[in-house]
Amino acid sequence: FPLSFVNRKKTAAMPGKQVLVVGHGPIGHSFIEKLLEREAGHQISVLCEEPRPAYNRVNLTQYFQDRDADKHDQMKLSYTNEAALKEQNVQLIYGRATSIDKEAKVVTY
Repeated sequence: FPLSFVNRKKTAAMPGKQVLVVGHGPIGHSFIEKLLEREAGHQISVLCEEPRPAYNRVNLTQYFQDRDADKHDQMKLSYTNEAALKEQNVQLIYGRATSIDKEAKVVTY
């Protein structure tokens, strides 16, 4: 049964084995890495509410001490970036899941 993602403007059904990770924090990113290591051929998508891909939240205290936005990349807070995810064939979707219907396999955002 294909998984569907529904937003206000469109519905896209994806054929084949699919995994949608809701939340691209450290755990969600680690899960994606483990799936990629298995080379199982899944179509992986991640729904990310943050305005950037997964980053190390533990180091945020140090990051905010100086309130220097340029430190984000210098401190290597990011676990990945959009280009790397695309290269790994992981679809990054910016949005917030508003409902999940497990029986219908539909995620609305």
